[in-house]
Amino acid sequence: VTEARRRLETGQESGKFHLLNTNRRNNELDEEWMLKQEAVAAFYSPWKETIDIIQKGDVVFLYGSGVGIVAYGTATGERVVGDYGHDSGERYSMKLTNFKKFDSPITAEEMQNILGRKVAFLRTRMPLADGAKLLKKLREAS
Repeated sequence: VTEARRRLETGQESGKFHLLNTNRRNNELDEEWMLKQEAVAAFYSPWKETIDIIQKGDVVFLYGSGVGIVAYGTATGERVVGDYGHDSGERYSMKLTNFKKFDSPITAEEMQNILGRKVAFLRTRMPLADGAKLLKKLREAS
């Protein structure tokens, strides 16, 4: 399948996939905010700047530490700067369209089985070169 055809089939413009940690371990309210706003977000430097890497049409999987993938959506490409608590400008976020929230999160083990490889959940945002495989499986399941 050509890259152009895959983009047509997945509805993507840029063809990139990202796994973003929702910051659940530090503050569960951050994940709740993302799910309610149907958005991806990161807080404080250098983490908030990872939102700038995400482009219009990219698919973002929201990953809650110890829980799994809680949702995914397609990035609008428009970064929004907001306050985080009393700290001005410390939240960078981006709306996600075609947002899908899971009642039962996709565990790390399930995700790794779908991808056929181990995933190191070490950073705020991680690229997923093989994210199309994950997206296809998630769409089939819903």
